[in-house]
Amino acid sequence: SMPIPMEEVNILENIFYEIPILINGKEDTAIIDFGTKKLAVIRANYGNAKFELTEKDYLNPFDKSLLEWRSYINIESLQVGNFVLENVKCQNSKGRLMNIPDIVRNVIFYNNTIGIEFFKDKIVQFDFENNLFYVK
Repeated sequence: SMPIPMEEVNILENIFYEIPILINGKEDTAIIDFGTKKLAVIRANYGNAKFELTEKDYLNPFDKSLLEWRSYINIESLQVGNFVLENVKCQNSKGRLMNIPDIVRNVIFYNNTIGIEFFKDKIVQFDFENNLFYVK
């Protein structure tokens, strides 16, 4: 499969790997998250220009009034490398029904994530030396 460039990001002293994705044809990024059972968690302003986040953004007490009851968002297409999924039901980063600790909620509130549900039937390979990610 084509190599996908990945970037090491440090969030609250934890290393994550971010890859480029397309959501409804718009360029965006997502953190590779094998720890989530969902296909993808999508932030509310997906497809918009990415802004720089500070540690304060992730550590602020989570404002429960920002949460929406809607737990899922339907997107027309999600593309990771050569793989394109159409009419995708993704979890909403602001969904009230996400049963996760607030510190994790804060992290995904600001980032898209691609979870194990997307990768479970694929072969993945990390090339850490060259910061490349392969999906087959």
